[in-house]
Amino acid sequence: MTYNWPKIVQGKSVKELYSIANGETMVPNEAIIAAKQEIENRGLRLHDSERIKNKIELESLIEERDEGKSFFGRLFLTSSRVWLRQFIGGILITIFSFLNLIFDFSKTKWEITFIYFLFPLLFTFYSYYQYKKTRKREQFIRNRISGLEDKMKKEDSTITQQN
Repeated sequence: MTYNWPKIVQGKSVKELYSIANGETMVPNEAIIAAKQEIENRGLRLHDSERIKNKIELESLIEERDEGKSFFGRLFLTSSRVWLRQFIGGILITIFSFLNLIFDFSKTKWEITFIYFLFPLLFTFYSYYQYKKTRKREQFIRNRISGLEDKMKKEDSTITQQN
């Protein structure tokens, strides 16, 4: 059975192509040659490992950024906006619980009312922590993507000028 390796490697990421071209996978020689050719077609040189590592990092960051935009990403991954909404909701519930603790709206023992106050308070702190952490990661991804794209453009213009 023969495979059309040039067509197969077109759908691969740079990371996969790099591992195939370096012989890290168990594929026939035709696949290795096709992977090397595809790397060249994408404007990369196999011996320029720094540029390839930057391209691999760029692809993975873009994938991480776009993962949250997909349907399943929105279901299972939380963005900073979701944590911010939960934080604001936690604040409102904590305020209501605090007022209930002071004015005893529910006419229960103060220990139970205090527990009703403590859980939303802890949830609020946790949501705030997750919001800050997620927001920091999102900003890092945006800045790193723009930095890598600028670096790749400069390298492209340098390569073009040399030719």
